Amino acid sequence: MATFTPFTQDELLAYFDRINYSQRDPSPSGLPAPTIENLCQLIVNHQQAIPFENLTIHYSSNHTIDIEPQALYNKIVLNRRGGYCFENNGLFARVLRSLGYKLWTGAASVVLEAKVEVQDGQPTIKAPPMTHQITIVQLPTTAQDGGDSEDRQDALWLVDVGFGGQTLPAPKMLVEHEITPGVRPEQFRFTRVHLASNVRQENPPYWLLEYRYKPDSPWMSAVVFDLTERSHADYYVANQYMSTNPESKFVKNVMMARLRRDEDGVLTRVLLLNDILKLRRDGETKLIQQFEREHERVKAIEEWFGIKLSEEDIGGMKGRSVALME
Repeated sequence: MATFTPFTQDELLAYFDRINYSQRDPSPSGLPAPTIENLCQLIVNHQQAIPFENLTIHYSSNHTIDIEPQALYNKIVLNRRGGYCFENNGLFARVLRSLGYKLWTGAASVVLEAKVEVQDGQPTIKAPPMTHQITIVQLPTTAQDGGDSEDRQDALWLVDVGFGGQTLPAPKMLVEHEITPGVRPEQFRFTRVHLASNVRQENPPYWLLEYRYKPDSPWMSAVVFDLTERSHADYYVANQYMSTNPESKFVKNVMMARLRRDEDGVLTRVLLLNDILKLRRDGETKLIQQFEREHERVKAIEEWFGIKLSEEDIGGMKGRSVALME
């Protein structure tokens, strides 16, 4: 594995400023302690301040996404941009490590269109290559989590701040079938499955994250993963494919998402896909705007996602398949 270089205290403070995070219980170091409570707050603040977005693929001169650690810090923290999974999760994992959280990063397959089927008597899902970055955090259980105060064991939690409109707004403990809330009234759960290629193994080694928009909606697949630790080289290859291959959904589309807290305190999701801007609140999706011209989309990106594109950035969109009329 690559050598880990922690953020300096000044870099962490700049990140906290970027996500509007106020420390409630700083440790002796002056930084937030590595607790589940602080993790929850960091996640929701991150997703409100830092959008999921693939703008660099389209609105830039070189159309290249650099996932080197310092490049991520410069882009997201200093230049106040967002990013897609390798960027958001890459930066966030480094922040958590720097704060003392025990974790490793892994990889997942995105299975939004896949359904679980029974094959040879086993729950099975067909999954594409693992092109999504995730983080697994290890934390002691508490009484609230179901742990015995006298005999606590570490629990594993999925942390993912880079999955677009289905991103978990909180860490999710790896417990099968336990339903937890998302952005209300969303729900998430884990089930254990085999991949179609290894169904003959005795125990399902993979975790499938499922979600539904409302308690009476059908469950849908999100990502499937195992607990193997991955290296930066794994993400480098996947990033190259997802950001440059003409068949990649990120090359074919302009995609953005962020959490937004309304004036009444309700947490919502703001979603942009190509020429459509929507708001999802209380399980209902409302059309905000449909863009006809490029300047309309650029204006909405600044107003709803806090990203101001330069003239050079905007010029990079010319001639691309997802460009709108000038």
